[in-house]
Amino acid sequence: MAEHLDSFVRFCGGVNKIPDDGTSRPRILLLKDAIETGDYFYIVLHQILCVWSIDREAAHRLLGLASDVAESALSIIQNTLRKNENMTQRLVHFFATFPNTRSSGLWETEGFRKHASDVSVFLNNLHEQWNRIHMPAMRSRSGRGYPILADELRYQLKLRSPLLESIFFTVTRRHIGVPDGRIADQMMALFRQDAQNDHARVRATKSSNSNSSNSNSSNSNSSHSSNSNCDSRLILRRPLECNNPYHKPFPDNRPCQSK
Repeated sequence: MAEHLDSFVRFCGGVNKIPDDGTSRPRILLLKDAIETGDYFYIVLHQILCVWSIDREAAHRLLGLASDVAESALSIIQNTLRKNENMTQRLVHFFATFPNTRSSGLWETEGFRKHASDVSVFLNNLHEQWNRIHMPAMRSRSGRGYPILADELRYQLKLRSPLLESIFFTVTRRHIGVPDGRIADQMMALFRQDAQNDHARVRATKSSNSNSSNSNSSNSNSSHSSNSNCDSRLILRRPLECNNPYHKPFPDNRPCQSK
């Protein structure tokens, strides 16, 4: 997958030759980060977002959402990542076929469908909560005075992308009136530390539960009582750990070529 993206960038003459429109280069770099960190949720969501610009009905069908819900949620995502319309049609088409085309069978694989299902849940929650609950709370004068938290992104919106977590945090931080700069950097560091702590708590709870379930000790009733006292939210809200589902070879897409 990384080589597929790198080949596209090389074909376009390098990243410095990608249009400097405020959207194209950041999208390329975000995809590179997603590949390097295994953020498949973001990769699938980004493909759906770009498919949506080309074939709205196909995006709606893939998500399994009502058209008004999909339109509302994807519009929020597009405003967050900046509009697809800022990019050339050829670049949007490449993104809509990355990491592979619909006809390749990728969309029918178990891994892709699982991530697409997670994306659908997130988008439905985004539609229901973002403009009604979260953004009103982020008003600079009348809001609560702090950006969205990792806990809210993961457990209320069901976001499963570390990349998008940071982006949504930045959007809400700016919305409450904190500009980019030293204070903003400190806030981001705190946000990332909170997110890491949450991951650590989840892993510890998962390990503890696994050890407990495999135990055959005579005090099993006591063990069960102890597990019941664990914060069940850490189990129910566990971030997904998925292997790379994109195992098929990629087609020779050349979106920079002239028609």
